[in-house]
This record gives sequence, structure tokens and C-alpha cells, in this order.
Amino acid sequence: MPQALSTLDKVVNDKLEDLSEITATPTSQLKFVTDAWAQVVDCRRMLKWTYAFGYYRFADQTAASKPQQEFFEFNQVGSFAWLSLATLCPIAHIIFPQT
Repeated sequence: MPQALSTLDKVVNDKLEDLSEITATPTSQLKFVTDAWAQVVDCRRMLKWTYAFGYYRFADQTAASKPQQEFFEFNQVGSFAWLSLATLCPIAHIIFPQT
């Protein structure tokens, strides 16, 4: 989480001007970049809480709840994968722009 927030600060403070120059877009129209990054930070926070929820939800599991636990963990892995992609795409294009 602190890494995502520090990257957000870096994007806002340093890279937004560079992105504005590269794309010939005013920085006022690039607000969606910081909004998207803030949403990624919120998603990471939510995903972190799902691990705690899953731990307590399935702590006293029975054989009947085993498929539920497997489905829950499957969804966590999928969510983490998509969140990682959502994180890497903006980083790659903002921090390492193609010139």
C-alpha cells in the first residue's frame, strides 16, 4: 500500500507534466490518471481485507464449505491478477514512455 501511494505521489508530482508534454494534452485533462491510480490503491486495500475475511470465514470449515473456500480463493487469485495488470499498464506507460 505505501508503495502504491508513493507511486501515486510520484505520478502526480513528476510524471504528469511529462505525460502532458508527450501527449500534447493539458494537465487539467489528465485528472483521470490520478483518479485511476487512486482507484487501484482502493482496490489493493479491499483485496487485502479479503484475505482476513477468508481466514476467519473458513477457519472452522466443514467438508460442505470446502468448495466455497476453493471458489473464494480462486476469485482472490483472479482479482489479484487483474489488479496487477491494472497496476502495471499505467506504470509502464507513464514512467517509461515510448519515445
